[in-house]
Amino acid sequence: MDAAPIQGDEFSRLMAASGLTPAEGRVAVAVSGGGDSMALSLLAARWGKAVFLTFDHGLRPESAAEAAQTGRWLKKYQLEHHILTWEGTKPDKNLQAAARLARYRALEDWCAASNIRSLLLAHHQDDQAETFLLRLARGSGVDGLAAMRKVTGPLTRKDGPNLVRPLLDVPKARLAATLKLIGQDWIEDPSNENRDFDRIKIRDFLKDPPLEGFNPARLAATAKRLQRVRSTLESLTAEILTSAVTIHSEGYGAVSPEVLSRYGDEIGLRVLARLVVHIGGNAYPPRLKGLERIYDEIAGGGAFGAALAGCLIQREDKGPVMVMREVAAIEGPVMIRAGETVLWDRRFLLSRHTGCRLASCEAAALGGGGWNSFLSNTPDLAAKVKNIPHSVRLSLPAFQSGGRLVAIPHLGYEKTGAGSFSACFSPHMPLYTERPDWQK
Repeated sequence: MDAAPIQGDEFSRLMAASGLTPAEGRVAVAVSGGGDSMALSLLAARWGKAVFLTFDHGLRPESAAEAAQTGRWLKKYQLEHHILTWEGTKPDKNLQAAARLARYRALEDWCAASNIRSLLLAHHQDDQAETFLLRLARGSGVDGLAAMRKVTGPLTRKDGPNLVRPLLDVPKARLAATLKLIGQDWIEDPSNENRDFDRIKIRDFLKDPPLEGFNPARLAATAKRLQRVRSTLESLTAEILTSAVTIHSEGYGAVSPEVLSRYGDEIGLRVLARLVVHIGGNAYPPRLKGLERIYDEIAGGGAFGAALAGCLIQREDKGPVMVMREVAAIEGPVMIRAGETVLWDRRFLLSRHTGCRLASCEAAALGGGGWNSFLSNTPDLAAKVKNIPHSVRLSLPAFQSGGRLVAIPHLGYEKTGAGSFSACFSPHMPLYTERPDWQK
């Protein structure tokens, strides 16, 4: 039996189930030119006001031409379309993961600048099933196996749009049928035929599974049931994070090992993961294997120290578990103009106020040299910060001008006549938030 196309009234119900109606205002749609996102785009265009965004990662020679072709198709329907590009140096390692993150950053930046609160993504039922099997093969826990949510918060910035997936319960075949009904072509990504990719192997497996239950609808339903389990665990985790975890303004956190163990390993691991994300300014949780290794160290008692995902996790004898920023992982110096506020190291909002008359100023981690300079110049202040762990002191933001230290707001130091500076711990990810889902 041929798949049925999606009609306008059904799409309106799907959008309403995601919390959106046309009265909410303009939405943005992430469109690559592939069949899934083209179907979503044309359905959204008929539903309400929308703008369409294509991210050109520049990793394939034909990517620019594909982005342009997508624009021509949308122009045919008199729709507003923008092409966003990946600026800056591309990494040598983990390129695909970096490209995904860069895509979300570009899309969310554009939406935030345009005051758009919802970004539609074309994930569908087959994506749910494929992701479930991929993560099952990789030994994922409940979070990895649970279904993507219809709505999650932004991935790369606090003021970004909600990420909305109205098609999660819709089979991929129905999206193709929708485009065929409209008479709209789409771009076929050559990587969809490349069996070097695990996702393509899974896709082929689902076309002819060895057991009847291995079909996208059944697997997606299982993932949704695990989503209910995840929600319950997240609620318990949130209670502990808000009642038993201490976050210090200098950018580090503390929790007693007894709290981590009191509610069982699963909750303890989640609390520790959220601390690492929050203190490290990360976009997503650390790998479970590394987290479990450190959690086992904590459970063993005694003093220890280990690095994970840009954080230093440390415990002295009979003391709390401290999660601090790893100094070696901190972002490099950033120039700050008078009257400007910048987010540095994805953790601190740094401000150089308008009264500052210095010709130039940059902010960077205090480091060992800066700490020694502070000690020699202000011994009276140094005695007042002895309760701040040494690693945290070295990670604090410090302002310099002409190679000379002019301010360390967290240590109460500001050179006379230098101006006015401030530093506020405001990490990229709050201590508790729903875990972002991003697969495409």
